[in-house]
Amino acid sequence: MARRRLGKYLPLFFVMLPIAVLLIIGLYPLIFSFWMSLHWWPLVQYKEPYYLGAENYVHLLTASYFPQVLMTTFLYVCGSVGIAFFVGLGLALLSQSESRIIGLLRAYLLLPILLAPIAVALIFKFLYNSLYGPVVLIYRGISGITINFLSKNYALPSLIIADAWQWTPFMFLVLLSALLYIPKEQNEAAAVDGVNSWQKLRYITLPWLKNIIIILILLRGTVCFGEVDKIWVITMGGPGRGTETLAFTTYVQGFYHSHMLGESAAIGFIILIIVNILYLVFTKVFKD
Repeated sequence: MARRRLGKYLPLFFVMLPIAVLLIIGLYPLIFSFWMSLHWWPLVQYKEPYYLGAENYVHLLTASYFPQVLMTTFLYVCGSVGIAFFVGLGLALLSQSESRIIGLLRAYLLLPILLAPIAVALIFKFLYNSLYGPVVLIYRGISGITINFLSKNYALPSLIIADAWQWTPFMFLVLLSALLYIPKEQNEAAAVDGVNSWQKLRYITLPWLKNIIIILILLRGTVCFGEVDKIWVITMGGPGRGTETLAFTTYVQGFYHSHMLGESAAIGFIILIIVNILYLVFTKVFKD
């Protein structure tokens, strides 16, 4: 009887155990962060948290720098994800051949994604150096003009290029995998009907990739919203607040202004709300 009862409840135990672990790991930090966002918490001074209610959110949303930081965040995410996607799609379309040379190119194209974000940031910081950076020297040799790629007008595009360079291989790899599974019958039928390359891309390839594209953009966009490493190493949010994103502000407020832990948590929840709204809008628009 005991064995029968054990056999009856054992599957339920193995189902509930990972759910409980996920709730503890994911739900508790979320609840604690929300609680922290409602308090003033001078952690370094070893004082008790002081309840503020929604004051952290009000202070953040009415801060003079918030619109600029929000706009920078959207530009950074849209630029990085957009460039990585379109370049990755183009490379995937060009790499469908099974030749040996294409196989080698595929392998080399995957190298950037194997690097740590900090390593990528250090590489591009060297490339953009205004005195001896290769990019600066090459541009000067071609145009005769010296440009500081980390100045006010160029810092954000330079960051976008650095991030897109690392994550283009991810887009390329996933899109290429999906392209290789397009049924050959569709391509053969299109060839018989005299469909040109553009029509094939529009009516066969892109519809086949639609769900993969939605998942890729949402996944990469969500991760990009939390990008801090490259921004910190390459520009430290500058010049001024020119490259400061919401995630970077969260890091600075939490670790460099420790009396603003509550405000840092509030920024995190604002990011969470924005990402969820964009997710709902994006899936609604592209799935209809």
